Amino acid sequence: MSSHTTQPNATVISADPRSTAATILAKAQSSRAVIQDFVPLAESLEWQLGQEYLRQRGNKAFLSDASPVPFVINNDGTLSRNAAQVFFASLQDAEEKGPLEDDIFVLELGIGVGLFARYFLDTFRDLCQEHKKDYYDRLCYIAADRIRPANTPCGGW
Repeated sequence: MSSHTTQPNATVISADPRSTAATILAKAQSSRAVIQDFVPLAESLEWQLGQEYLRQRGNKAFLSDASPVPFVINNDGTLSRNAAQVFFASLQDAEEKGPLEDDIFVLELGIGVGLFARYFLDTFRDLCQEHKKDYYDRLCYIAADRIRPANTPCGGW
């Protein structure tokens, strides 16, 4: 008769922590329904739904919907002022090391309703006046957002 007994319902834990982590992860995900396999973000269902919502609602999505797109946290001026101050300081630092290019460029991607740009430019202008720098007059602020490809019909994205 063997002296080896097994305990009922005992969990066997592998000595390899990667195996344990994989087992725990697999068990945690076993009851989840997969709506879409992995795809790049811009091809995802979530992205497509968001784009369709913004296409239909336009600026109303930010301004007048019952649950508007949260943009105030990004566009109350605080981040814009901080960014303008950092940009101004970086230009001063670069200028101390040598002459700057004639044109100074800023590129903002995903401009939304444009409040970040407005507050950034106002703060940057004020800093230039305060420190008697001509950076603002040399600035080219490029604001960009997603656009429909040229070969797409007007109604489709």
